[in-house]
Amino acid sequence: MKHLVFAAIAAAAGLFASAASAGIDPKSYDRNGNTTFERSELDRLKDGISALPKGPERTHYEERYEVLEYIFARDGRVSVDELPPYTKRATCSPSKGGFVLRDRISDKQLTGCEQIGEAGGPRYNPYKSGASLSYSDDSSAGGTALTVQAGIGYVFPWSAHGGGRTDGLSLTERGFALFLEADGTKNGNPKDAGTVRLGFKGEFVFGSEDIPALALDFVGYAQSDINLDGRAYGLQMGLTPYNAQAHINSWYGKKGENYYNFVIKPMLDVFHVDDAGTSALTAGESYAWLGGEFGAQFLAKNVLGNGMTASIGADAYWDLVSGQEAIDGYARLDVFVNPERTAAFRVEYRDGEPRTTLIERDALTVGLALAF
Repeated sequence: MKHLVFAAIAAAAGLFASAASAGIDPKSYDRNGNTTFERSELDRLKDGISALPKGPERTHYEERYEVLEYIFARDGRVSVDELPPYTKRATCSPSKGGFVLRDRISDKQLTGCEQIGEAGGPRYNPYKSGASLSYSDDSSAGGTALTVQAGIGYVFPWSAHGGGRTDGLSLTERGFALFLEADGTKNGNPKDAGTVRLGFKGEFVFGSEDIPALALDFVGYAQSDINLDGRAYGLQMGLTPYNAQAHINSWYGKKGENYYNFVIKPMLDVFHVDDAGTSALTAGESYAWLGGEFGAQFLAKNVLGNGMTASIGADAYWDLVSGQEAIDGYARLDVFVNPERTAAFRVEYRDGEPRTTLIERDALTVGLALAF
């Protein structure tokens, strides 16, 4: 039951993040609630636009206001929907290939922004979470332990842009990588829990004028437990919408200081277990986990000097074979310790059963997270 509560909290936080927006809220100027702008409401809107500081946001609204005036002069009224809200976009430096270090490779995006352009210079994309080595207190594993969550991958140089957007859905980016990743806890007793994966990942990003980015990825992997005693192999497929019109995984915020990111990544993970090792999986059984990662992230760019991110969410899955569920909730705080945001002090709490081990964990970890 507590896992379902955790998942509900994560979903609620994500909805809150997706609802946050920058600058003027057009609907707030529709005083009588009839979904149209009348003359007095347009005048108040113009005053609100004039009060904005000079920049892309004000330019956006000034240009759209001219369209509103034209429609009003023609029809005597104009729909609120004719004024789209301004969405702040960060400049993007795409991934160029080579070695990368993340918390995970199999579940995370290869393509997209590697660095975010800011006034002080380019910064590492803080939403591509870094690998961590942490001290943990896991009540379900018998006390203190060493926790690792790290993936290293080689993104091939021929991982490149597929082409520009067109009116129809077309390939805009692609990426391929070999990777090795580990996620688990070592405390020197039989309750060691976690996985090691070796695999290959292909990622294809499609886009159009209406759908800026839709990422489809395929992963083939061999898996063992954290002590390398187990043996399993599988295939995984994920689908992730980026920069959608509903602000899913979009960069935006008030005056460029705070940004929100709504995480939604449906996935299908199918694997067969030959030897369960120290996991709670069943040897000889196959699993087909349908679910994904759902949650929200928040970036405060200037807090504590270099910025910080706060994340909450859950990996929630249902096995199509047995009907059992696996929900692994998390809450994470990263405080960046360098201007490039490649290193962070991390505090994380995890509660649930990962689909990869089915071993209960209830752990608070404190450590350092690194990324490149």
